[in-house]
Amino acid sequence: MVDEKTESEPVIQYVDGNSSIEHVPIDFNIVFKNLIRSQFRQRDIFDRKQKIQAFLAVGAFVTFGIGDSVTGAFMMNSCGLGAEANPIMRYLVETQGSIGLILFKLWITMALLSIVIVIQDLSKESTYWTTNGFIVAFGISGVMATISNLMRTFSFDFLGYGTPSPILVILVYLMLTIGLVALGGIADKKSTI
Repeated sequence: MVDEKTESEPVIQYVDGNSSIEHVPIDFNIVFKNLIRSQFRQRDIFDRKQKIQAFLAVGAFVTFGIGDSVTGAFMMNSCGLGAEANPIMRYLVETQGSIGLILFKLWITMALLSIVIVIQDLSKESTYWTTNGFIVAFGISGVMATISNLMRTFSFDFLGYGTPSPILVILVYLMLTIGLVALGGIADKKSTI
């Protein structure tokens, strides 16, 4: 029996003994279309987030891995091993040459970025913004180290202050990492996606 009240959405009543059950006919065509649309919407958001994170990771790799290692090797070849503050990097250039330093720095950069991404993937909670905070701090420190190496190589004096101290670059990196990771953690807790 069809209910007269809703002609646009007919309700079918089945009578079984004394009780009746109402069923609304399901248009599986509409359900399927909506399911596909929602999947594409979710996939677009997910892909966009992945693309942003990949862009940040590539930027950090270019600045920290390539930029800092190449300019550091150039600085040590131009100014001597004493220009490098890191004793491990000095030892690498001394024993392996500039190529050894560059390859080691690229390997370390790739390993650190990979570990951070793997930890994010294995985490049961959202760590998207925390991970991005670390990657951004990593990239900014790469820019700072690259600029510091170039300034030291070419004896560039910035407004009478000279070249930035390697300790200052490391401290700024640590402060950025702590601050951006903390902000990322707050954003992850408030994030719904």
